[in-house]
Amino acid sequence: AFGQDIPDRLFDWVLSVIVFQHIPPERGYALLRELMKRLAPGGFVTLQFALYRDPALAAAPGGRVLMVEGLPVITNDAALNALPKGEMVMFDYDLTVIAAILFSAGVVDFELTHTDHGGFHGATLYGRRAPG
Repeated sequence: AFGQDIPDRLFDWVLSVIVFQHIPPERGYALLRELMKRLAPGGFVTLQFALYRDPALAAAPGGRVLMVEGLPVITNDAALNALPKGEMVMFDYDLTVIAAILFSAGVVDFELTHTDHGGFHGATLYGRRAPG
């Protein structure tokens, strides 16, 4: 039966596209660490994360990083506390933290491509854990 826990076994491929961006980073980083514990040697990852947004989207809930005149500006959106339960939110993640989690899990072959969903910028990450 499907539950809320990740099965305690190894997987050859971990795929997550347009999922993490709706999970608060404080929970998402822990979830990513758990998923990486279950990535089999030689296994692959395909992961998409929102990373920052255009200034026009600064008021959208969930924002952490804006790009203003080519430089990142860190924000802390207090409006998140006032959202109704179940409200859809786009959260920005820190690519440095994501890379640290992947690298510490042994993901050695790593590349990314840019994504832009209407001014919400991110990346799809592709990687492979070192064999055996």
